[in-house]
Amino acid sequence: DDATVLAYDAICPHLQCEMTPSAAGGVGAWDKAKNELVCQCHMSRFRTDGTFVEGSTNGGWANPQPAATYTVEFDQTAGTGVVKAAG
Repeated sequence: DDATVLAYDAICPHLQCEMTPSAAGGVGAWDKAKNELVCQCHMSRFRTDGTFVEGSTNGGWANPQPAATYTVEFDQTAGTGVVKAAG
C-alpha cells in the first residue's frame, strides 16, 4: 500500500514561529478540509508542496516564502524512513 508522507521544516518562513503541533507547544496545525499547513502564529497557510497560500501576513509580508519541504525515503525491508535534507 503506497502512502504519501510529507515532511516540513518546523519553522515558519514568515517570522520563524515554531510550527510544531499545538499539542506539543507549537503553533502548527494541519487543516484537513483544505489540505494545508497552517502557522497559527499569524495564520499563514501553505499548500502540500510548501507554497504560500494566504494569511494575515499577506498584507505585511512583501515577499512570501514557501515552507521548506523535504523528501522522505523509506526502506521497506528495514521498516524505516529517513528525511532527506536539501543539499
